[in-house]
Amino acid sequence: MSMVPLDWLLDLLERSRLLTADQRREIDIKGTQQRARVLRDAQQRMGEALAASSYVVSAPELVASFEFLDAQERPIDEERIAQVIAQETGVRYHKVDPLQLDMALVTRTISRPFALRHVVLPLSMNDGVMRVALENPFDRELVENLARITLCSLDPVLATKADILKAIVEIYGFRKSVESASKERDTQGSMDF
Repeated sequence: MSMVPLDWLLDLLERSRLLTADQRREIDIKGTQQRARVLRDAQQRMGEALAASSYVVSAPELVASFEFLDAQERPIDEERIAQVIAQETGVRYHKVDPLQLDMALVTRTISRPFALRHVVLPLSMNDGVMRVALENPFDRELVENLARITLCSLDPVLATKADILKAIVEIYGFRKSVESASKERDTQGSMDF
């Protein structure tokens, strides 16, 4: 499955008793308008970074945007949805911790536009196997392309789109700031003579 289909996800969440039938109906009725709102919000939040990629609102992102609560009054957010998907499919869920990321691995492995377009984030490299966080680890074509590009065996894990995109923006934004500061220092250094 290249993208998690909305109907499949809604069936799963209803079967898992995370969504009620009424909540599902609301998603069915208001989904198109909500998708447009999510896209607009994402464009405002991420600006040019998003414009460079072909952003697609995912099914988990759409469902989470409704901000429903479950029977215990807990939010049905992307993380909870990802955990349910992982449990159903047997794919491991990974909570992205920006403090645990290897910035050099991320930036030398894939470009920022590729990372944004495919919502992918290299996490670690161990014994020639690269663990990568994907919003959609079921996209076999993407996994195969990544393995070919990186010349590594891959260990794909499921992570939320929000966590992956936030890490990408932070990592590449930090890299850009460092490069800019370095250029400024070099320019000032040559002017001091």
